[in-house]
Amino acid sequence: MPEMTFAEAISAGLAAAMEADETVIVFGEDVELLRNDLLVRFGGKRVRNTPISESAFLGTAVGAAMMGLRPVVEIMLVDFIGVCFDALLNQAAKIETFSGGGFKVPMVVRSSCGAGYGDGGQHEQSL
Repeated sequence: MPEMTFAEAISAGLAAAMEADETVIVFGEDVELLRNDLLVRFGGKRVRNTPISESAFLGTAVGAAMMGLRPVVEIMLVDFIGVCFDALLNQAAKIETFSGGGFKVPMVVRSSCGAGYGDGGQHEQSL
């Protein structure tokens, strides 16, 4: 097994998933910079930057998943996952049951946690 950094392993895993399934998309704040290798390889339709509105882009991922895509949503810092709880707990987790199995929400939410960069109380919690 090749030795690699955690960041390299994430990109390698995402690249393998995107290669195997053209419905896998990646989006979040600054992903075009953070996942530049994926942007170059798979293009801007599958690797997309978002505005700084975690609840909006996570909600968008729920809709995209319901329509057949497989989003990987990168929440830059876990501190901001709280603003996404409505989309996660009241929509993504319940849609399949509420729709009688008519819709599924196949998505991944990925975030960093407790990195300790010294960015203050809103950017380094270990939730």
